[in-house]
Amino acid sequence: MVNLPAGTKRVYIAPLAALARVAFSAHKNGTNQTNVANNATTAITWSTELFDVGGYFTANAWTPPAGLYQVTACLGWNTGFADQEQLIVHLRKGGAAINDVSARASGTGGLSTLVSAIVQVNAPTPASRARRSRSPGRRRR
Repeated sequence: MVNLPAGTKRVYIAPLAALARVAFSAHKNGTNQTNVANNATTAITWSTELFDVGGYFTANAWTPPAGLYQVTACLGWNTGFADQEQLIVHLRKGGAAINDVSARASGTGGLSTLVSAIVQVNAPTPASRARRSRSPGRRRR
């Protein structure tokens, strides 16, 4: 039962399809990223989709319809880097950086880095690609 204010002549109810959200989640399925060279930026590949609402995630990029979105990536660095090496995670939209997060390794064990940004998408262009780079040091496998 819906109680409407006096004088209300019309009520519009959006169909459930209009309330659908656009989202995806992907991961590497336990496989390490390869070919991460020093002083270079490497595109991250995602081998496994957990879900893809709307079907906008493909070829390691997310290309949603126009709108405002929060994009978040979390990358884990395992052993294979030097103590105090700078590790950077980049989010890119259409090739341009939209946010970067940098961390310095404390020792040579694992490290997780999280980057997030609010992204305005005006037209279907690749809205988000995660990349990472590193400063001089030992090569990561």
